[in-house]
Amino acid sequence: MIPINTLQFAIQGKLSIELVKPFAFQNILRNVSLHLPEGYELVAGTNINNIHLYYELVKVSVLANTHGIYLALNVPLQTANDHLTLFRAITLPIHLTSDKFIQYSVDFEYFGLQHSQQSYLLLSEASFNHCTKGSIVICPADIAIYDDHMLTCGSSLFFKTGSDYPLCQRKLLVQYTTPILQRYGTVWMYNFAKPHQITLRCTKTDTDIPRTLTLEGTRLLHNISRCHLSSPELHAFPGLHGQSYADLETPIFYLPDNITVLDDHERQQLKEIPLPNLQKLEDVSSRDTAPKHHYDLDTLLHTYQTSILQEKRTHWKIIPFVVLTSTAILAIFIYFVYTHFQNTYCIPQKADATTLTSTNCVKPSTTRDQNAEPSVLFTSYTLQSTN
Repeated sequence: MIPINTLQFAIQGKLSIELVKPFAFQNILRNVSLHLPEGYELVAGTNINNIHLYYELVKVSVLANTHGIYLALNVPLQTANDHLTLFRAITLPIHLTSDKFIQYSVDFEYFGLQHSQQSYLLLSEASFNHCTKGSIVICPADIAIYDDHMLTCGSSLFFKTGSDYPLCQRKLLVQYTTPILQRYGTVWMYNFAKPHQITLRCTKTDTDIPRTLTLEGTRLLHNISRCHLSSPELHAFPGLHGQSYADLETPIFYLPDNITVLDDHERQQLKEIPLPNLQKLEDVSSRDTAPKHHYDLDTLLHTYQTSILQEKRTHWKIIPFVVLTSTAILAIFIYFVYTHFQNTYCIPQKADATTLTSTNCVKPSTTRDQNAEPSVLFTSYTLQSTN
């Protein structure tokens, strides 16, 4: 007889260890592996040490008729090219100056690398939610696999091949002070922009004296999963203790070193841009008047270079315009002054070289000439009446 709770567990699609014992399950998997088509294999092999993985991965369907109850087990398979190691990309701010930080922005958080490192795939958070998660992640085959020569943001960060031209979007963080403290298994990862003091209270004994650590930058903390971390800005609770448990696998961290976020000329330009001008440059590109604490770095540098070129071009255009305008105004002024003096005073003109005569300027007289003939004559006549 099958226990009711075990059968209900199978109806939910899960395989119970009480329903199929590990050694019996191992024999079933060995028989399955002998009848697989060429090129296919079980995802975790048939070793007894890996049988526990199948209790997470196998999907169970319950079939029943008048003769009995049957279980259909859906066991995942793989080929040699379908087995990839999955990484999650965690980008952290990189210090530039005392009040400026640079951070990569990735479109796909998950990066799957083939064992031969000749191909890879990219997964977004939405695509990763469609996968069956466990010690082994099973994802549907609906995502393209890229060759290692295909450059993307994720591959450039992993292989460090995007130094010549950045393939990832970069953000400039202004006055960034947000601390980051995250736990992955038994490892804590932190990122502090400035020196940060935390207090550790471990729970091995009640008389343990708290320890104080000063953390800065990006590092990993090991063997403190049972400690309580606290500071004036944040605190983290310890992991559950007092129970027997075993960690079968630990997270694998790949920490690429010396990733070039900025070129030398970009670094120099960012250092030359004062903080008040950052909002002005952002207004030029997006016309957004709301205050911001992070900016798109590539757009910002492009706008800054364009504004410098426009200023240089404007200076070359203004100088000839000012010179021509000043010359024209001075010429007009001299012309009016000359005309005024010519009308007011007698200014003899230069003699004509062909006639050897000159035109004399006669000053108009203000007194009346007594010998001049009148231009108007008045006379009188005597009128006589006639009969």
